[in-house]
Amino acid sequence: VCLDGSPPAYYLRRRNSPNWLLFLRGGGVCYGDSKERSCLSRSTSELGSSQQMSEQISLNFGIFSISKKNNPDFWNWNHVVITYCDGGSYLGDVEKPTRYLYYRGRKIWNYTIRNLLQKGMKHANQVLLSGCSVGATATAVYCNDFKQLLPHATVKCLMDGGLFVNLPDITGNYSLQSIFDITVREHNITLGIERNYVPTNAAYKVNIQCFIIIIMKDILFQQLFPPYILPSIKQPMFLLNSAYDTWQIRNILLYPTAEWRPCVLNSSSCHPRQLQILQGFRSSFLTNISPAFEKEKWGFFINSCFHHCQGDNQYLLLEVLLSSLYWQTILEAIGNWMYERQKKVILVDFLSWPNNPTCVTYFEDTWL
Repeated sequence: VCLDGSPPAYYLRRRNSPNWLLFLRGGGVCYGDSKERSCLSRSTSELGSSQQMSEQISLNFGIFSISKKNNPDFWNWNHVVITYCDGGSYLGDVEKPTRYLYYRGRKIWNYTIRNLLQKGMKHANQVLLSGCSVGATATAVYCNDFKQLLPHATVKCLMDGGLFVNLPDITGNYSLQSIFDITVREHNITLGIERNYVPTNAAYKVNIQCFIIIIMKDILFQQLFPPYILPSIKQPMFLLNSAYDTWQIRNILLYPTAEWRPCVLNSSSCHPRQLQILQGFRSSFLTNISPAFEKEKWGFFINSCFHHCQGDNQYLLLEVLLSSLYWQTILEAIGNWMYERQKKVILVDFLSWPNNPTCVTYFEDTWL
């Protein structure tokens, strides 16, 4: 169930196709009585209750476009949008309600996938599991197990805006680490690390499972960061991200301040020191994900514009179609990777912001 106890939900657009595209929505995380991330306040919105969700949604852009011209590789696939209503990246597993709230993201995932298998997905030829932000985190965590449910299908996974990096902010504090740590503990996000993330060469690896769990409790938050997730993924994965991810810059690096808003809206307003800080974030981001570039059958599209999730964003679609200096759009790159038309799809923008002329001056209105 969702946070408020209502049943989970998903949106389905059936097509005459044996192929399925699944998308896990994002929406941050919540915990306790946090003023900014209160699960109680979420439980009265569509981020915590299916009773607040619309019966239909309009989805005809990006990778969900039903235009053969604009989306030639995925236009006629069955499209599924899985709603996000547990506040714990679809990973929580608390049996009893806490303060009248339910943290059961893992059960939502299991129930939803079983339901889709019964609706015909078990006969699929090709399946692409994708997600945005924390939905992308869940995509990475569940990717291996998802393939086991579809042994006869080609299964691949796509992370869109989910490459969170554990970097200090401009004050030297690791704020995102604290957020993830509280979330992991309150939602009881442990199963993924117990099964997938204990390093095979770890000195503390023993045969007593309880001992492993006790030792890992203090670093459970790490399972939400790419260096700890990506090595365990066996299925082909596509990583779509901006090297200047807006959510991370706002929540990890800078925090919303009036001093920074003019800079991110107009590069000519940036001081040299501000540009240096932003370029340092880009360099650290690329260093954090660089080990994944060696993985076979993986694809990458890392651009240099201020964005978060991109594959399903209608407002950024025109820019996305121009932003790759390799003359491939995001949809072309994903299609080439999915159908293996290219041996390797590694598209990383070699220009740093604001030197890419195709970036529009776009940033979320919620900056302040």
